[in-house]
Amino acid sequence: MANNQLLASDNWPGGSLAPGWSAVHGLSTCQVTSAPHYTEPNAITTAAGQIWTGLAWPADQTSEITLQTLTQEGTTNVAALFVRLLSNAVTGYQASIQADPGPTLHFDIYRLDAGTATQLTTVSAASISSGDVFSFQAAGAQLSLYQNGTRVLYFYDATYPSGGSPGFELYAGANITHSQVASWRGYNAIQQDGVWQKQGIIIPATSSDLAVGIYIPTQVLFEGNAQILSGTVYKVWFGSNAGASGNIYYAESLDGINWTRHGSAVISGQLGPAIIKNGSTYYMYTQPSTSFGTGDFALYTSTDGINWTSVNAHVLSLGGAGAWDSVVMFTFAPVVISGGTWYALYSASNAITPAATAYIGKTGLATSSDGINWTKYGSNPVVNGWITQATYRIGGLWYTWIQQNQLGQANPIAGGLDPTETVRYSSPDLITWTKSSQSIHHSQQFEGVNTNTGQSFINSMINVGGRAYAYLNSDPNDSAQPSVFQIGLAIAPVSIAGLVTQPEDAAQQVTSDNFTRANGSLGPNWATPTGGTALQIASNLAEASATSTHCGQYYSGATFAADQYSEVTLATQTSNGFVYPIVRVQPGAVSWYEAPIHGGSGAGSAANGQIFKMVAGVETQIGATVTFTPQLNDKFRLQVTTGSDGFPILELFQNGFLLLQVEDYSNAFTSGNPGISMFAGSAVTDAQVSLWAGGNANVIPNYNASSGAANFMLLGCGQA
Repeated sequence: MANNQLLASDNWPGGSLAPGWSAVHGLSTCQVTSAPHYTEPNAITTAAGQIWTGLAWPADQTSEITLQTLTQEGTTNVAALFVRLLSNAVTGYQASIQADPGPTLHFDIYRLDAGTATQLTTVSAASISSGDVFSFQAAGAQLSLYQNGTRVLYFYDATYPSGGSPGFELYAGANITHSQVASWRGYNAIQQDGVWQKQGIIIPATSSDLAVGIYIPTQVLFEGNAQILSGTVYKVWFGSNAGASGNIYYAESLDGINWTRHGSAVISGQLGPAIIKNGSTYYMYTQPSTSFGTGDFALYTSTDGINWTSVNAHVLSLGGAGAWDSVVMFTFAPVVISGGTWYALYSASNAITPAATAYIGKTGLATSSDGINWTKYGSNPVVNGWITQATYRIGGLWYTWIQQNQLGQANPIAGGLDPTETVRYSSPDLITWTKSSQSIHHSQQFEGVNTNTGQSFINSMINVGGRAYAYLNSDPNDSAQPSVFQIGLAIAPVSIAGLVTQPEDAAQQVTSDNFTRANGSLGPNWATPTGGTALQIASNLAEASATSTHCGQYYSGATFAADQYSEVTLATQTSNGFVYPIVRVQPGAVSWYEAPIHGGSGAGSAANGQIFKMVAGVETQIGATVTFTPQLNDKFRLQVTTGSDGFPILELFQNGFLLLQVEDYSNAFTSGNPGISMFAGSAVTDAQVSLWAGGNANVIPNYNASSGAANFMLLGCGQA
């Protein structure tokens, strides 16, 4: 589950705990069985536990176990995970997987205060099995527990924002062999997401932020006139909470990573700050916190970023009844002052109802002669999605990173908004926009991966040391409490000007096939695994060659890395048809990783998203199940990369949006080729593909250091 950087692990290969472990204060360490090696308590009714103190752990950390045994019987058996645990004080956080007498199974998250456990949240568990993988993560103030890639419990607490170590504990009520762990892994929050390397949470929510959290950070500025630190610093403003308690706060940093908050709010009763500096004056556009999303945009000005004056409480209002911006609007983002005219983008919607596609934001343009009084562009909206403050002019084009989601995957409780990710667009004039690349995904546990409630989107960006630093809004559950936004960071290996010269998904296409040739076999570039059934071409479409059997082939006409992808474009699908992008296909057997694309009652209806390993013709599901809605002409990509822990990470994308992320701890296939599989229940035309593409994954482009460097202008720097 933890697609993060592995820092420590142990599967007790020598028959004992590795040297990095230390006993939790007051407990003994677990003992290790003879081969096969498992850890278990040393005695019944006595907990045994340890944390990994062999290194200094970052604030964001994950403790992960593969469970061997947790037997439900007449006594209680427990497996527990620790994060940020200070052993001597027994202070930090614990997630428990508990089997009580009778039918009760439950998960709990506790805060440990000098050995005293305070339950933060609990939930009943459906089942626990040998081989289950449990991941417990602390990221900022957010705590989450995943079982086999499915989120089962989460909560927030800001008491212990950093320090301590991850580890685990076991307790057995009657037989020590009834509570056992097969292996353990500890991770930080660093994660590769396309060309971006996510760094985790850099501005966490504090106890005063915990009702909703901190969100919508402004464009980051780099300049003098420091108010907290000294010299030239990075500056950012952000909102905290909502309703009557919502305020705007300020922070500074010397490196763009480690931030110091100003002790009190700089503007009270406002949220959603967006900033531009004109000369020596900061202009900040906000909304009242009590009517956030529906109130008029307001303007405040300041010369120091701390003390602000209200200038205009009604910069821009909702549109009239029936207008595209008549119901909600968020983020009034100033872009540039050029030729005496101010330009801004803002997002809005005319629907906010609990329907899967209702809450789809759009973005409009507004102009002003003074930054105070604004006029909406007459042909709004100009682009779909929710605008952020990451908008830049590079080489004659405008680039912006917009918050969007995949229709049909969205959470109806949130009006169809979540889960949100980031998509890059370009425009010559701020009016006509074209999608140019998929960007950041909701790929972390603290971003609600494998749920339809999380958010992860770029809100601002700045160059630091020749690399683009993107500041993210991250939240695992935007649709219901507890919902706490925090500010994360992702770093690209190149400046913003270089970034826009390449796609951001780190996918390197090797070959493709549009099947526009004679009916019959797929041809010499395709091969059928031993014992398998081939596909065929009919009317320039690929389809199964027989019904009621898996038909699959891999592309043999090129060489692929172990990290690879297979992408299919869905042409036809009935309720009896499945299309599977497949990766790491084994030539000697019907064995591969696959993701079935099935429309339930046909394309356009809800379906389950799952990933399987096919071993000698036998399918076994890996990890979680999600819901999505396939449509004809959608592109589905199955990608496999090898994680830092050595296990394959498999991800399924729909039109570039992440649907599902799982990890194969059996490490079934370490290499192979990408391809296609299909299953037709009644007629071979039940499922057809019009285009296939295959390539290598996780490939950072060879950026030209000077590419895109001309005419670069950063939002917030003032005059063009």
